[in-house]
Amino acid sequence: KSLDLIVIDEISMVRADLLDAMDAVLRRFRNRNKPFGGVQLLMIGDLQQLSPVVADGEWNLLGRYYATPFFFGSLALQKTNYITIELKTVFRQSDTKFLDLLNKVRENRADASTLEMLNKRYIPGFIPPKGEGYIRLVTHNRQANEINQAELDALKGNTYTYECDVVGNFPESSFPVERTLKLKVGAQVMFVKNDQNHRYFNGMIGVITQIDSEGFVVKPDNQTLLAEDAVPDEDIEVGRETWENNRYTINEETKMIETQVEGTFSQFPVKLAWAITIHKSQGLTFEKAVIDAHSAFAHGQTYVALSRCKTLEGMVLSSPIPQEAIINDTAVKQYTERQTSRHISGMDIETMQKEYKMNLLDDLFDFSKMEYALNYFLRVLTEHFYKKYSSETDELVLLRNVFEEKVKKVSFMFGNQYRKMIESAEEEQLQERLHKAGAYFSEQLLPLAVYLSKYVFETDNKALKKQFSHALDELREALRMKMQLLKYLSENTFDVSDYVSVRGKMAVGESIEVVKKAKKTKKTKAEKSPKISTVEQTYLLWKDGKTIDEIARLRDLKQNTIYTHLVQLVVSGKISIHKVMSRERIEQISEFLRQRNFAESIPYAELKSELGEDFTYGELRMVRGILLNEEE
Repeated sequence: KSLDLIVIDEISMVRADLLDAMDAVLRRFRNRNKPFGGVQLLMIGDLQQLSPVVADGEWNLLGRYYATPFFFGSLALQKTNYITIELKTVFRQSDTKFLDLLNKVRENRADASTLEMLNKRYIPGFIPPKGEGYIRLVTHNRQANEINQAELDALKGNTYTYECDVVGNFPESSFPVERTLKLKVGAQVMFVKNDQNHRYFNGMIGVITQIDSEGFVVKPDNQTLLAEDAVPDEDIEVGRETWENNRYTINEETKMIETQVEGTFSQFPVKLAWAITIHKSQGLTFEKAVIDAHSAFAHGQTYVALSRCKTLEGMVLSSPIPQEAIINDTAVKQYTERQTSRHISGMDIETMQKEYKMNLLDDLFDFSKMEYALNYFLRVLTEHFYKKYSSETDELVLLRNVFEEKVKKVSFMFGNQYRKMIESAEEEQLQERLHKAGAYFSEQLLPLAVYLSKYVFETDNKALKKQFSHALDELREALRMKMQLLKYLSENTFDVSDYVSVRGKMAVGESIEVVKKAKKTKKTKAEKSPKISTVEQTYLLWKDGKTIDEIARLRDLKQNTIYTHLVQLVVSGKISIHKVMSRERIEQISEFLRQRNFAESIPYAELKSELGEDFTYGELRMVRGILLNEEE
């Protein structure tokens, strides 16, 4: 009910039949006479990137109804007068020569000289140097799996196996990561889920630095550190995440959507990532990548792979890219040309803004749903309750007649007035008329609201009672929503953005008093304070006298993560190491490290094993950080 805008990202991958399914649902619950129920759509994406996934068997059926599986083949979308705005600023790449090369591939204009320049990045037998964060992009899952397994096998050290935990109904085809994860220290992994504490995000790459049977620690690769509060040197202690398989049903009594958890899947949110498929790389950015696109088989696949790289120099081709690997769909080409030829001006956008404003007012002053609910309620009263409640029924008939004369007819005439004012930009006059209209229609609807609160209608017939309650609830809800919005209009300037926000809140049951209070709070609220980094949050709790265990519990983080924060705070001088560790432990670790010349090149896992189980990774890192600072 409160939905006004649907934002769809990566629209190139959305199928036409999915959009039409959305249209069917929105028409059912919002407005059956308008595409997508009258809800606005904002679709974002690059049609030259990956295409929708359609199996041959599916297209045998869909092909009878759709000319193309791409989103623009949607039958519902074709009934709308949508506009396309081309975004021209590129943020991932800055080198004009590289951008020109990518655009030629993107637009199917790659000639011999383009391929020659591109294939100069082919380095036969290239083996990515260890620790430089190269990722390999391949066309097929099988290739990625083989490369990842070979790289894992080449690592020294023990392999740790982590089994997933499945409860209830969770189809294997929906598993977000492998059922069985096999990992080692040194394994390159990619996170596949956003962390609630913003330590990692879907697509972040890192290397496992510590591991045991309970879990592991990942050092993020700097090239994928995009989160606002991400800290380049902050290792992440990874725990299991839980995914839910939900089923959504409509409660017959409340008519609200309810979520039922049918099953859960629990596993560490990572996958091996020396290699990933081009399909999985869409939306990601890499400083260094090895690209294997000579076997490209789908529209946009080669372009997506090449455009993941920030620079031409950071790209290595595992094999030359032939002309036939650059695949562009004819339907996309024709659609893009049509959209490009439609020159959208500022005046066009202004016209659409006016139309949207009119649509909002048309909806507000459209009383047809209320009329339907009123007539339905009156029919139930007349057919089943007239003998017992004749005077009450006759009173409602009179109210219905007043509604027809003073609400329905007047609203129709008023519609012509405000449309003319919007067209002629008579804003001041429009606002004055809207204020008066809000007050007028609120006054006319008040007797009906009083009537519904005044009488109680009783029956022992359960089926009739259910029918009556349904009719009464429908009328009350239609009346409540309309009167709240009209009252708001009578007291406030009509602003599209504010009105849409207020309407959404009222649709989910908030009263006008609550909305007004929220608006007032928003206006008087001080400027939003700057976002505090995760390390700073730990520091503030430490200053407040909290222990490491208490901080970990309060922040829902593991103790090792808090130790990582304290290492940075100690090394930076914000916290004295003596506040964290005893002098005796500091001296023991210091002596151990001095004997090994500070052990700069020795991995922490090896050092900790030698130092003993009594000491933590955090203590080891803290002391070494202080000693190295003193040496500098």
